Amino acid sequence: MKKNMYLILLILVVLLLTACQEEAIQSEDNNLFYVEAETIEIKEHVQMNQYNGRIISDDITKLSFKQGGRVDEVFIEDNSIVEKGQLIMTLEKNDVLLQKKDIEESLSLARNQLTKAKEQFDYLEDQLQKLEDLYANEAIAKDQLDEVDLKTRIAKEDMAIAQSNIDRSLLALENVNRSINNHELYANISGEISQVLVRSGEMIQGGAPVALLNEKQLEVSFGVTQKDYNTLSIGDEVSVKFNDEKYIGIISSISTFPDEQSQTYEMQAKLTESELPINAIVSIEYPVARVKGAKIPIDVVISGDKDYVYLVKEDFSVKTPVEILAIHGNYVIVKGLETNDLIVTKGMKRLKDHQPVEVVR
Repeated sequence: MKKNMYLILLILVVLLLTACQEEAIQSEDNNLFYVEAETIEIKEHVQMNQYNGRIISDDITKLSFKQGGRVDEVFIEDNSIVEKGQLIMTLEKNDVLLQKKDIEESLSLARNQLTKAKEQFDYLEDQLQKLEDLYANEAIAKDQLDEVDLKTRIAKEDMAIAQSNIDRSLLALENVNRSINNHELYANISGEISQVLVRSGEMIQGGAPVALLNEKQLEVSFGVTQKDYNTLSIGDEVSVKFNDEKYIGIISSISTFPDEQSQTYEMQAKLTESELPINAIVSIEYPVARVKGAKIPIDVVISGDKDYVYLVKEDFSVKTPVEILAIHGNYVIVKGLETNDLIVTKGMKRLKDHQPVEVVR
């Protein structure tokens, strides 16, 4: 009988220790909880896109513009030898250059407006401070003070409007410059032009082949979703991983239409090294954005109406909402925290907001 009792007690102790590995350990007074925690740091992280692809062999590269337009100049002909980075063809730019000029004029006007608004605001703010002193000494009437106060607030609003116009113009200028760059087509590899498919003056669609370039080289073929279609352009680099080895691929073609079955857009990237077996399955990775936040284990984030974590502040648990910006394997990048925050990494499942805790290492 005693042996059975000892066996039961032993089983209960093992179960209790197992549970404590995941849950907060509660003290004997059922009030204090023991948790593990670590200090976090806020910094920039690179957000990566990942896809799987297949190694193929293709001797012909189809050169194309990312956007449509009318062909302006053609600098190649059949059997031309070209070097990587050589200008091959251009689209007419008259409309987009006029658009850029208009944007630059709007930007200049907005900057002048901001300068004038700031000068007016600085002057009125100085006057307002002086009038407030006079009013405090009953030297002027209240309506005189109110009039200058109103003008000061209007000047501040004018500054905000001018700054908004500047930001809008800068974004438009960035977009139009990108469009201008897309009006020029460069050879992304060295090789021989086997065929020129268009002539000067012809209208073309974005993604349609305009010339065929020969070079015996391995490629990786992969499909991307519609959401990620604009994250890659002809000439961009991607990282190709096979058996823990990394290779560099250069995007050489982008399909205009999605595959009927997978509904993904096929992309092909030329490999700078050709040591991979044909039809090998590889992973493709490339950066799409930089996000600023804290990198924390994904399992410390608790889901509810909003995602949240527990911090330790002055020996108490603090339920803190977070927003997930990106996922990196078993980690997530979140915002809503600050550098040197102490985040609970083990024992958070039984915690509630504002409970006394003690951090154990």
